[in-house]
Amino acid sequence: MQQLEILALHGFLGQGSDWLATENALNQILMENKTSVQVRWVKPDLFSPTSNEINEFEEYVETVFTDFQESCSPDSKKLFIGYSLGGRLGLHLLGLAPEQFDRFIFVSTNPGFTEAEKKNKDARLMTDMKWAHSMSEQNWSQFLKEWNSQPVFSESFQPEPVRECQNYDLKKLKKAIVIWSLSQQEDFRDLLAEVTEPVRWVVGRSDSKYFQLAEQLKQEKCISSLEIIEQCGHRILFDQPTKLAQLISKVI
Repeated sequence: MQQLEILALHGFLGQGSDWLATENALNQILMENKTSVQVRWVKPDLFSPTSNEINEFEEYVETVFTDFQESCSPDSKKLFIGYSLGGRLGLHLLGLAPEQFDRFIFVSTNPGFTEAEKKNKDARLMTDMKWAHSMSEQNWSQFLKEWNSQPVFSESFQPEPVRECQNYDLKKLKKAIVIWSLSQQEDFRDLLAEVTEPVRWVVGRSDSKYFQLAEQLKQEKCISSLEIIEQCGHRILFDQPTKLAQLISKVI
């Protein structure tokens, strides 16, 4: 039996359990299709009290990759999937070890600011520093309310799961939102254009910002495989986990 090992990274304020609906749907699809593939998911919590310390993109991704690689069977197929911030971390993984995964799936992911958008970097960093400050100054429920009221989430069809403060290390969250800010990330368009074959790019049809961004990436030939999921906003893991699982099954 073929073995597939999936490294799945969630978004900011997310948890490894966010992938559970997709995992269950994939198991059901494989069973119905009588596919002889055994799937193992590695879904680390990035911000729990026991998770790895937060550090610069490259160093952090190398640690995550090493932990994953050490747990894998040497002859298994390997797939990376990352949502939002998890996808941005995955772009650094694509740069670090493109040959170590058979496929990379980027879900609702931003490739970084272009050279022409440099003026936006300072504004983005200021915004993310304000979010970090809000975590210190506001109670948890008020912070969540404001976070979820951002326009990018307004086009999603399903609410995010309840997030309990005790499941997070707030110091890690505050550090991550600043040092993993989009303003600190390089532009990965050139890299994506070089390694288009293993990359699958996924966006929700109703996620206007990221849908437009994905269309631009396709036009600029940075990506060759673009999957658009209908009746879906930014939070694809919650809006359409079954359709995301169907996409993964096609890759398998």
